[in-house]
Amino acid sequence: MTLRLLSLLIGVSLWFFLAPACPSVQAQSPEASEVSIQSAPPGTAATNVVTFSPDGSQIAAVNKANEITIRDVETGRLMTTLPGQDGYMSTLDWSPDGTLLASGSNDGTVQIWDVAAETKRRTLTGFEPLDRAYGGAGDVEFSPDGRHIAGLQSQPSGRLIVWRVDGGTEVLRVDRPPETYDLGWKPTGDAIYMVDEDGVLTTWSVPDGQRSARWSLSDQKLVNMDAAPPLVAVGGGSDTLIVTNPDRDTVQWRFHQGDFVNEIAFVPGGPLIASAGGDGFLKVWNIETGKQRFSRFAHDGIAYFVNASPNGDRLATVGSDNYIRLWDLATGELVLQIRGR
Repeated sequence: MTLRLLSLLIGVSLWFFLAPACPSVQAQSPEASEVSIQSAPPGTAATNVVTFSPDGSQIAAVNKANEITIRDVETGRLMTTLPGQDGYMSTLDWSPDGTLLASGSNDGTVQIWDVAAETKRRTLTGFEPLDRAYGGAGDVEFSPDGRHIAGLQSQPSGRLIVWRVDGGTEVLRVDRPPETYDLGWKPTGDAIYMVDEDGVLTTWSVPDGQRSARWSLSDQKLVNMDAAPPLVAVGGGSDTLIVTNPDRDTVQWRFHQGDFVNEIAFVPGGPLIASAGGDGFLKVWNIETGKQRFSRFAHDGIAYFVNASPNGDRLATVGSDNYIRLWDLATGELVLQIRGR
């Protein structure tokens, strides 16, 4: 082997291991995407969550180093890195105006970050720290007007806390068994949905904390939900995504995921809903016709999370292979994948 060839091989190897992020990829056919995903080396870009900023220009995720990363949607370029929390982080949410980012972890706290200043704005307390990955603050979400933030501790039993964003004072606390896994605000901001391990969807009024409605929807635990009034979708331990109209106490659709339903996302401005499953698949359905739009092998392992862009043209997913992948909603093609560092 010549010295020149040896130098070339060493250079290529160093580039492969040290390249900062996987660049934008051209749209691929479903068959080509599946092959490339199955053969891709493990990534570090994200562990379990990815979410679009309100204007759709950025995505935030928690990486393998337990940092919060903010990237450009079009190129995947890393723009900002926030230090994150001491414990395992499983949730992120942008404020409606895009200036703040909230995170929660099993250290029992919710942190509010100033995105532009790249600094921590406030620490909110009230949950117990737990060693389990999904203990502590398991879900956080800003209210529709951005004035309040709700946090949920799923284990050892369900605890809901609502704080004022300005000042950090607690305005509501609800303690109730059983374990409760996900929450979502009503658009009016006067009530919160929650789903639990008994397969029940419950509505709690804000700020008085009274239970206003309760629906038993599954014989297995529910771990995630999303709302697009008048519809609410839930999923979890069964292989079924359930779309319901709580105001009418009716189930509109039951869609077959094929495995544990890890996350659900209504697509803004359209009749579509997406889900990420334990089998690694991303699936999209039309909630007007009940027909499946497309099904894609999204991650080599488990597909943990899916989020829809505000303008409804892309989906972002994260899986156990630690990649962030963006999908064209019109065609189902893979348009960007981010491996990380």
